[in-house]
Formats: sequence, C-alpha cells, structure tokens
Amino acid sequence: MIVLLRVGIGWHFLYEGVYKFEPASDFSAEGFLGFAKGPTAELYYWMLPDIDGVQRLEIADVESGRLNAEGTPILVPTFIAYENAWKKYFREYLVEHFPNVSEASAEDIVGMTIPQLTEWLKQKELLDEADAESVARMNIAQRSEWMRVNEEDSVATKNAKAVVAAKTIFDRYLGSLRADTTDEKEEVEAFLASRERFLETRNTIRNSAAFEQERRWRMMMQFRAEAGYWIRKFDQMSNALQSDLGRLVDLQLAGQRGVIITAPEKELIPSHPLLEQYGIQYTIPENPYVRSRMEAMDYAVMFGLTAIGLCLVLGFCTRLACLAGAAFLVNVVLTTWPVPGVYPPIPSIAGNFMFVSKDVVELVALLVLALVPAGRWGGLDYFLWHYGGKQIVGLFCPCSCSSERSK
Repeated sequence: MIVLLRVGIGWHFLYEGVYKFEPASDFSAEGFLGFAKGPTAELYYWMLPDIDGVQRLEIADVESGRLNAEGTPILVPTFIAYENAWKKYFREYLVEHFPNVSEASAEDIVGMTIPQLTEWLKQKELLDEADAESVARMNIAQRSEWMRVNEEDSVATKNAKAVVAAKTIFDRYLGSLRADTTDEKEEVEAFLASRERFLETRNTIRNSAAFEQERRWRMMMQFRAEAGYWIRKFDQMSNALQSDLGRLVDLQLAGQRGVIITAPEKELIPSHPLLEQYGIQYTIPENPYVRSRMEAMDYAVMFGLTAIGLCLVLGFCTRLACLAGAAFLVNVVLTTWPVPGVYPPIPSIAGNFMFVSKDVVELVALLVLALVPAGRWGGLDYFLWHYGGKQIVGLFCPCSCSSERSK
C-alpha cells in the first residue's frame, strides 16, 4: 500500500509538471500567485513583477525630436516603461542583425530622424550621396517604394534599405505609443489616483468584517482589471513590433512575440546600506536561458513538479522528493488558505472542507512517505541503499549500520 501511495502521488506530480510544458496550456505561475489570499499573500504579490501594472502605466514627458518656434524641444507624454523596453529591444535588434551597426551606433540610431539616419548611412558608405539626399526628401509612401529590395542592389544598399525600413517601423510604433498616451493620459492618471486612495484607506483602517473583506478584494481585482486593459493593449503592440521587425530579416521571425519584457524586474538581492558601507558590490548576471524572473519561476515550477513526480514513481531519492513535494504543497496551502471566513471562498465545485483540504491531505501523505523507506520497496532506492548508501551511512554512523546487519 505504501508503494501504491508513493506511485499515485508521484503520478499526480508528474502529470501536473509534464502538462505545463504543453504550449496549449500557456502556463504561468503569475495567475495562481496573483490570487493568493492567505497570510503570505503580500509576499506572493511582491514576488510577481508589477502585478498591478502601476509601474508600466507610469507616464513621463520625453523629447519628441521636434522644436517649437523658440527652438526649444517639444515634450510629449509616453508610457516610459514601454518606451524604454522598446528602445532597448530595437538597439539589440540592430546590433544582432546588422553587422555594420555597433552598440554605440545603435544607441544613436534610436534617437535619429530619417534624414539623420540617411546621412549616417552615407558616412558609413552604405548609401551613395544621391540616394541619401533623395530619401531624406521622400514621404512615407515614396520611402516604402524605395525600400523594396531589387536584385541589382549591392549588399551594402540592401543593408541600408533594411536599416531605414526597421527605423521607419520603429518610429511608427513609437509614435502610436505616444499618441495613445496623450489620448488616455487623463484617464490613466485618474485611475492611479483612485487606486492610491484605496490603498491608503486599506492600510490605515483595519476591518476584518466579512463585507469589508469582500469589498476590498473586489476593488483590488477591479483595479487590476482596469490596468490590464491598457497593459494587454500595449503588450499586443509590443508583439506586433517584434513581428514586423522580425519579418525584415527572416520570415520565420514574423510570428515572434513575448520577447520584449516591459514589466520592471525586481532585484533578487535588494541593496542594503550595510553592504554599501563596506564597499561590497554585487551584480546578478543575466541568465541566457530565461528572459525574465517570472519566466525563471515558471520553469522552476514545471521542472520541479516533473522531477518530483518522476522520482516518486521510480522510487529514486524518495525522501528528498517527498520533502520537496511537501514544500511545494505548503506554498499551495498558503496561497489557497482553506480557512473559513476568508474572502474569496473556495468554489463549491472544489469541495467543502475546513482547514484540511485535498492539498493538506497530500502534504501529510508525503510527510509520512518521507519517514519510511518507501523507495526501497519496489523502487530504485533499493539499489542506492544496498550498493553504496548503506556503506556511506556506516562511515558516519556505525551504530545504525550494525543494527541494520542484525536485522
């Protein structure tokens, strides 16, 4: 029965992990952690990057590249998190796909106008003087016709046309972002002010009555939904920008999406004055395999569940797998928090329980399995124990080894 219990729980973990690798599942831990309601809810909210969308909806004034009658730069409002993320992506795009563009040049190109860009291309000898002067005077329709690549074009001319095309696409999206910010600035600022008043009231007035819990939860979800409307809109624009830029260099990149990370990342190790006092500096290197901390968390859940389930089914490192599974379920219990009187209540379709939910039962079962040698009964731990494990334990604890022989 112990073996059946071990294999049953292992199969549950294994299938949960494997299913999350399916692209159709579109798995992300963000949705689950975003609905946390237990005593550690604020901790889970903090772990998620910009869960309320406030940082991504911050509006700032930037130079538009135009001058007024007095020669002063004209400022325009923009969602600064999106603009900075798009500019960073465009700089990396230029460096990756155009060998003649260095990091310093990419930084300059982002802020150039089309006439300035054609002048720069002329200086780099990628465009002849006649083409550079004619392109600078073209309107958008004429420039679109000129950017079509012909067979007789040289490699340098093709690259120059691609750079101009990429810059034209980027400027179009950036102009749309700034125009949308101008149109929706008052509405977004009113939303942020309303949310700030709600948070101030929630943090100063402590009331755990049932109706107050419900009211605060509904308002929190309403604010997230309102922010989500703008965030989804500009995330879709980010995906479209990636797709249009990708199409220029490789048609297979036309469907590229999700590369531009606009949600500000939190530091894994926040700075501390004591460390700075002693001159201790630290940096967290970028991970080449994941694009964001949220993506790293998703992969940790997927691989973790799969590994725990596989170890339990095979009876390999069973006790370690049981403890890892129990730790995961502790987080699940703290997130769902099956305690009566806490809003929102668990849906009746999930069953009715008080404190002891299905996750708690599975948690207790894993702790029981961790206390017995379940992996040595019909599992690979039998071989680990008899061909190495017993001898290693004997080196550190001869008493246990001698008692094992007496049995």
